[in-house]
Amino acid sequence: MPKVSVIIPVYNVEAYLRQCLDSVVGQTLHDIEIICVDDGSTDGSAGILREYAAKDSRVQVLLHEHTNAGAARNAGMSAATGEYLGFVDSDDWCEPALFEKAYGRAKADAADVVFWGYRACDDSDGNNLREHSPTLPSGVRAPFDGLALKDKIFSNFGYAPWNRLIRTDLVRRNKLEFQRIESSNDVVFGCLVLAIASTMSVVDEFLYNCRVRCVGNLCSDNYGSPVSIVEAWSFLVMELARRRLVEKFRRGIALASMNCFTRRLDVLSEHERAYAELFGALKELFEDDGFFATVQPAEISDDIMANALKMIRNSDTYSAFAIRQGTDLRKWMVKFYRERERLRERQQLPGVSLIVISEGEGCARERFEGHIAKSSVADREVIYATRISESLLHGVGKDYVAVIRENDRYVNDYALEVLVNTAKHEHADVVGGMMNDTSANVADFVFRSSWLRANGDLLGMLNVDESAFIAAALARAGKRIVRRRIYVEHLPPAEPPLVSVVVPACNAERSLDRCLKSLVGQTHGNLEIIVVDDGSADSTGRMSDAWAARDGRVRVIHKPKGGLNSARNAGMKAARGKYIGFVDARDYVDPDMFGSMAEVLEGHPSCDMAKCGVAVEYARRVSAAERESVQAHFEDPETGDIRPEFETVAETDIKPEDKLYRVRFLSDNGIRFPECAEDDDEGFFFSVFCRVGRCYYVPRRHYHYLWNYGRGAGVWRDAVGRREMPDAV
Repeated sequence: MPKVSVIIPVYNVEAYLRQCLDSVVGQTLHDIEIICVDDGSTDGSAGILREYAAKDSRVQVLLHEHTNAGAARNAGMSAATGEYLGFVDSDDWCEPALFEKAYGRAKADAADVVFWGYRACDDSDGNNLREHSPTLPSGVRAPFDGLALKDKIFSNFGYAPWNRLIRTDLVRRNKLEFQRIESSNDVVFGCLVLAIASTMSVVDEFLYNCRVRCVGNLCSDNYGSPVSIVEAWSFLVMELARRRLVEKFRRGIALASMNCFTRRLDVLSEHERAYAELFGALKELFEDDGFFATVQPAEISDDIMANALKMIRNSDTYSAFAIRQGTDLRKWMVKFYRERERLRERQQLPGVSLIVISEGEGCARERFEGHIAKSSVADREVIYATRISESLLHGVGKDYVAVIRENDRYVNDYALEVLVNTAKHEHADVVGGMMNDTSANVADFVFRSSWLRANGDLLGMLNVDESAFIAAALARAGKRIVRRRIYVEHLPPAEPPLVSVVVPACNAERSLDRCLKSLVGQTHGNLEIIVVDDGSADSTGRMSDAWAARDGRVRVIHKPKGGLNSARNAGMKAARGKYIGFVDARDYVDPDMFGSMAEVLEGHPSCDMAKCGVAVEYARRVSAAERESVQAHFEDPETGDIRPEFETVAETDIKPEDKLYRVRFLSDNGIRFPECAEDDDEGFFFSVFCRVGRCYYVPRRHYHYLWNYGRGAGVWRDAVGRREMPDAV
């Protein structure tokens, strides 16, 4: 069985077909079959297909009477024998590692579907017009399911088949196929895959190139079949209802369908007949369809789309709608898209001071900053505070102020820009959204900074009752604009990681990168890495901050120098994981160390600690005898699930770094590192082994320990030999 079946529907694309086929036969994943379906081409496409089939046994050519791309893809799927299905349009081309990377991610995450990024390229010169990254909403990490994407489920990745790898069994088990209609025949298939798949993942790279404005290919018939898009979405709703999924994804259908409808109207704006035909079909859909007739603008988390729905319902004819679209929707578009570019050139974009109400150190701060970094408002400052005060307002440096809580997020990258630009262009003091007249969220509003400072007496109310503050602010504002919208959604607090890894670091610039690279590269991704910079005088602190900026799982604590055990305790206090481990900044670990040890503790609930083997490396030359002696010191006396008796403890090294501990066990027993002058490991070691009931010794050398005389490991042997407990215990 091939790993991937690549299906290519072909119709009159002789000018592009060789580039497409070269990119597929040249994939670094060789174990693929390439199924080309000639949909009745009348140019030289069929000859090119025969030529490639003769040269490469993986290429199959199916002849198909001309219908449409959907029917051609169905024919290819019927012939496919691969574990996964991939699709390539015959006028597009792939990057060489596309299917190798996608298949690798699918196997690693046991995913039904894997998405990748793509570039939209100009037909005339191949230059990039735009890039589409497979970005997940804030708070969502791969692997995920459709419900995790909420109302963005059908918008985040679209429905085109060529930006995803799909498990063949998922398609056949659920009897999925492409619609046999002139255009938009991939809507139903693409959306059903998203709704049904239990596990999805992403490769965050641009691996596919989509040709734009191509004439004569399978997708250039929008003018001839303008209502196909309506037929597709109607049928999708019927299919989701049949599978009892329609209410689960109601908001996602509303948002994605309106995106499709308005885009198609824009495409047809200069073709009156097709435009009128599509508008008539949409009018009927939103008045008579059992699902779409019930969709309300407030359910659509995009102002432009919500306004378009209102205009469709309020316009009796397509010409009336076109006028409304010209005066309202396009005016809106100009304000928030074209006007932005003009102002950006003049450096006149309005700026915003974003005040973030933080409840403490803020475990959600990294997630929030990752989200706001994508905002289309470039001129912004972020201020963290526990409450709003007049003195705080006097320190803001931008023309507008927004207030948001750390666990909230804007519904899309343009929400904050919509609010700020509206306030600027309409010369308003207060702009925002409310779903009803009795409750409001201050995060859904922006305020003119000078106006808010002048009305500082309202701030006390803001800290107590947001709805009362908004009511008072709207009553006082000289000009206010309020829409039946929300611009911010609340995110539940981030789930804690399974594993916390503490890295105490003091003047470790020479080895820190190697250490952290081994941690961020762990095959088990649900972990946090807490680097404790213990008063370093070199670049350790800056290096740690740079790692934190690159990877949201890395957190840095900067503290005055207090010693190794003081740094370990600081990391323990900040840890949020179910299990905790320690790695010295001079050492490094195998990629699967924490995954395999966490798996052991998850599978053995009676064990409160797991220990792995140690591979010793040397900072200087040593004799073979010394190597043998040192490695023998780290050999474990037993393996597997054991109750540690004295002899086992006596033969176990006292280092904490080759062990993973159950956090509840440590906290219930009040175990921490003794902060004494010599920073001994003995106190912690014996505190653990005096109380642990069972532990698990993993028979693999996962931990790589740099041996030198500055980190001695033999003191504890004398104590054990005398059968004496160290004073630190």
